[in-house]
Amino acid sequence: MKIANLKQTKYVFFIGFALLGLIILLTSTLPNSFQYYLTVSEYTQDLERYKDAEVKLAGHVVPGTIENSTDKTQWTFEVFHEQATMPIVYRGAMPDTFNDEAEAVLTGKYQDGQFVASHISAGAPRYEEKLDRPMTLLESEQPS
Repeated sequence: MKIANLKQTKYVFFIGFALLGLIILLTSTLPNSFQYYLTVSEYTQDLERYKDAEVKLAGHVVPGTIENSTDKTQWTFEVFHEQATMPIVYRGAMPDTFNDEAEAVLTGKYQDGQFVASHISAGAPRYEEKLDRPMTLLESEQPS
């Protein structure tokens, strides 16, 4: 009878510790993953509101503004959205997809007239091909 109670107690403790671990994991990681991002134009319209807050900023890299320090660890560039631009400073390794006109999402804070990024995600720019005439199937692709 005592052995059965001991096994039940072990299961209760195991489930309790598993739930505690899950709660700790969720409370430490979820707030950052649900952080809403702002476009550059939204952000520049109300800089005071976001003064000391870490935000995610979205925009496109302004062509020709990317500069790298001599030791290759600090990057400066500008991002834009609609009519607004923002100077960016970033220290660290740059994603392979980062280039002129790339879509960028930057995490960081506004300091001393520039956005100091602590993390960068970049995607290739989207290109849409304009067709002069409707696409037609090749003879080999025509249905029988």
